[in-house]
Amino acid sequence: MILLLQDGCIAGCELISLRFEFIRLRFATPRQTGAKRNWTRSGNKNPDLIFFLEGFEINMKKWIVTCLLFIAVAAYAENLNETVCIQFHQALDSLNHTKNEIVPTSFEFENKTYEGYEIVFETKWSLLDKEIDPMDMFYPYEGNFWYNAGWRADIRFCADGPGSTFYLIRNSDVFCTIRWYFVSYIDEKTGKYVAGDDLSCKIQFGIEIIQKEK
Repeated sequence: MILLLQDGCIAGCELISLRFEFIRLRFATPRQTGAKRNWTRSGNKNPDLIFFLEGFEINMKKWIVTCLLFIAVAAYAENLNETVCIQFHQALDSLNHTKNEIVPTSFEFENKTYEGYEIVFETKWSLLDKEIDPMDMFYPYEGNFWYNAGWRADIRFCADGPGSTFYLIRNSDVFCTIRWYFVSYIDEKTGKYVAGDDLSCKIQFGIEIIQKEK
């Protein structure tokens, strides 16, 4: 689909060039074959129209180039499913789980919009090996797989609470938020900490969409 849109924009740009070349020849070429080009009434029609058409053609080409750039960004975002999401998805798939899905998404963070994919993962503590702590399995500690793959944590947005963990990691232009959460509370009668069995994770990958200034 992306390739078809790209080819369509390129063909459109060529068609515009041919169309406006025809218009220029129609209005800018003297009626007499072989006559010297001039801007007199006997030779050419209104030159202001020619200048307008040439400017309009340039603006149309700029618009098409902008579309091509947008398509390139969209294609890059579309490839996240293969280049990034699959690695995280497969890592989660190695754990016993009840749900592990990838869906396209767009999301906002710190007043910026991102386009990409989201992994929704659900499991139960009772299904997991007690020696495994999945909540920091994607944190890029120095020397581990994710760190060596180029991921780095943004410590400004890392938080760890009694029933949730959140951290933000980046890899070049790819932005990623990871949230783990489960029900936890203090029993008012016993004063003991109680944790629910359900454990969920939501991972969002995206590339920032640059908003055009109005």
